[in-house]
Amino acid sequence: MRDRISLVSDLAVMGFAEVIPKIPSMLLRVRHTVNDIFASYPALVVFIDGKGFSRRVASRVQQCNWRDCRPLLIQYVAPSIWAWRAEEASALRTKALFDHLLLLFPFEKPHWDQYQVPNTIVGSPVLEGFWDEAHHPSRLPQLRAGAASRLRADFNIPGERTAIVTVGLGSRPQELRRMTPILGRALQLARREVPGLTCIMPSAWNVRGTMEKIVKRWVAETASKEQGLQTLCVPGDSTTLRSVLLGSRAALVTSGTIALEAAFAGIPTTVAYAAHPFTAWMARRCAKVRYASIVNLIATSTF
Repeated sequence: MRDRISLVSDLAVMGFAEVIPKIPSMLLRVRHTVNDIFASYPALVVFIDGKGFSRRVASRVQQCNWRDCRPLLIQYVAPSIWAWRAEEASALRTKALFDHLLLLFPFEKPHWDQYQVPNTIVGSPVLEGFWDEAHHPSRLPQLRAGAASRLRADFNIPGERTAIVTVGLGSRPQELRRMTPILGRALQLARREVPGLTCIMPSAWNVRGTMEKIVKRWVAETASKEQGLQTLCVPGDSTTLRSVLLGSRAALVTSGTIALEAAFAGIPTTVAYAAHPFTAWMARRCAKVRYASIVNLIATSTF
C-alpha cells in the first residue's frame, strides 16, 4: 500500500475567495499527485469529489508522456454544472478531461447526456451509510418512536420532555468560523421559546477539536444567560449521526450532506450557509438555482 501524499482535509475548501489562500499548497499537492500517478503507471485513476483539484490533476495527467496509453480517468461526484449559468463551458471542459463520470443523483444525468459526456448514476453514499437492513425507510415511524428515549439514555440527557435538536456546524474549518456565530444566535432565540433545549453536535474527525472548544464556549456563555441549555459534542460517524437525527425533534445545520441525512430521518430542518462576501456576490451572479440545500434542489429538480 502506498503512503498517502496528503490529507484530503487539507483540500477541504469551497468558494471563490476562500480558495485563494490555499492556491500555493494546492498546486504543490497537484504536482506531487501527478508525479505519483506517473510513477505508478496505473490503468485507472478515480477522482473523488474535489472538482478543482481533480481537474488540475487530470489535465496534467493527460499531458504526461505515457509509454503506451494513459490511464482511464473517472470522476466520482460530477461537477454541479446544473447549478451555474456557464453550464455548457463547464460540461465541455469536463468532457475533455475525464473518460467517465459517476453521478450521485438522477436529475444530473440529462445535463450530462445533452453534451454526450459518458456517465453512470451510482447513487449517493448517504443512502448506504444511513439505511441498512435494520434501519429501512419503510420502518421510519417505528425507528422514530422511542429514538429520543434511547438517545437520552446513550448520552445521559436528563428530562423526558427535553427537546433534542441536532446542530451541524459543518465539516470544514472555514464553515465553523462563519457558521458558529450564526447558528449560535439562532439557538439562543430557540432556547427562549423551548425551555430545556438540548443541542447535540455531530463532528467530523478533522474538526473534532475545534468543535469541542465551541461547545465549551457555548456552555460557558449560556450558563449565565440561558439556564439549562445543554450542548453535547459527539462523533460524526454514520451510526451515531443516524441515532442522533432519529432521536431529534428538529435539526439546524450548515448546507451539506447532513441536510440530506436529516431529510432521511424525517425531521424538520433549517439549512443555512454563509460564504465570503465575494463568494456570495459571485454566486448570485453566476448561479441559476434558487437554493443552496441539496434537499430543496432534489425536491424541485426542474432545472
